[in-house]
Amino acid sequence: MDELEYRRLLKALPRSIEPERDLFPGIALRLDARAPRARARPPFPFAAAAGFVAVVFAAGWLLLQRMPQPVQTEVAQQSPALLREAQALRVEYDAAWPVGAADQRARLREQADPRLVAAWTELDAAESELREALTLDPDARFLLHRLKQVQDQRLQLTRKALSA
Repeated sequence: MDELEYRRLLKALPRSIEPERDLFPGIALRLDARAPRARARPPFPFAAAAGFVAVVFAAGWLLLQRMPQPVQTEVAQQSPALLREAQALRVEYDAAWPVGAADQRARLREQADPRLVAAWTELDAAESELREALTLDPDARFLLHRLKQVQDQRLQLTRKALSA
């Protein structure tokens, strides 16, 4: 059979052939038999699990609220190393002044240039804020470093005021 004969036979075939019977109902039955039936799951297990989690969370929260808070005795005994170092900085600064120099500090602030007094006030506020931040985050080394810088600036201001 050559190609020309093959093409003639193809042209002789009818364009469409109607089936003898309707095939769709049989196909539909076979598809339904193969498809797994989806079982409807009751929402109870999921609701029960969510309720259990909520109860456990609420019970834990209540237990945490009722636990006694630790009583802090002395800051030096219970505070971390950075807080003790910050306290030592303040002690060193106070020790740099001679004994009984509280009056001398007050006189120095009264007689000093108003710009120096304003700078002292700012440094005092910065020191108190840094100390508060250190109590909230006692492991923050950068806060201690900044506190040392504030103390150094305060000493420079004091030298400047004494030399004037």
